[in-house]
Amino acid sequence: MEVRDSGIGISDSELGQIFEPYYRGKVSELSSTGLGLAIVKQLAELHQGKVWVQSEPNRGSIFSLSLPLGMVGAQT
Repeated sequence: MEVRDSGIGISDSELGQIFEPYYRGKVSELSSTGLGLAIVKQLAELHQGKVWVQSEPNRGSIFSLSLPLGMVGAQT
């Protein structure tokens, strides 16, 4: 799954931090706890998935989420 925006983007120096709890971007004007992306990452990893972002300053970002189709050894 992908979510795209055409916002201000995320600088390369911040990309490694945005999934950390309580991290808020240096340019952010929004009031935020900085927990949303950290929660998304934790939930994805709990389901053996992953989440990542691609961004270009002044052009926007693409947030991606990948989850496995099924669990190995799962019973139906």
